[in-house]
Amino acid sequence: MSFWNSARKKLASLLDPPKNTLHNSTICLILSRFKLRIGWIFEQIIGIRTNLPLPSKWEIFWQILVYFVIEDYFNCWIHRWLHTKWGYEKIHHVHHEYGAPIAFAAPYAHWAEILILGTPTFLGPVFVPGHIVTLLLWITLRQIEALETHSGYDFPWNPTKYIPFYGGAEFHDYHHYGGCHSRNNFASVFTYCDYIYGTNKGYRYHKSLLRKRDDWKPHQEDED
Repeated sequence: MSFWNSARKKLASLLDPPKNTLHNSTICLILSRFKLRIGWIFEQIIGIRTNLPLPSKWEIFWQILVYFVIEDYFNCWIHRWLHTKWGYEKIHHVHHEYGAPIAFAAPYAHWAEILILGTPTFLGPVFVPGHIVTLLLWITLRQIEALETHSGYDFPWNPTKYIPFYGGAEFHDYHHYGGCHSRNNFASVFTYCDYIYGTNKGYRYHKSLLRKRDDWKPHQEDED
């Protein structure tokens, strides 16, 4: 049990989720499925392949990589707009009811945000149309990533730790911790956009303080 508790980010234990968590999140999940249905119809218009032959593993790999990069970039900028005064008060505040997110918080948002932030998910397939197998795998991986990022858990053995520039739960937890005042960690998947545009300075400073604290503790124990 101590292992699971140690994997949980400490800031998550400081904040309680909003009331009616399961009910509200389930409604948002249904709306998200509606968004995917709209996207599916749109993908049919742009020419997603459904026939044989199936795509090669390298075609799938490179296309999904492109989809992640495109989605991450546009999501970062839309997310920054949602943190303007109007965007936050009218739309984005719903998602930030979770000061310490859980997996159910991933689809929990205002209906307008579900549609707005869902748009970058389909931009990759629009720019680089592929096979239906690639599209389904992309949507699946994107949903898994969203759940993992909002889970509040940072497991040392998580395979995503080997993905370059991957943000993960710790990265996104810090964003939720700031709430309406958050000016850090806007990107959905990777960290490089926030690094390039300087929107991770608070997070980096926070991490440096944690490292100093961890370095200081062993010395204090030695003195005792």
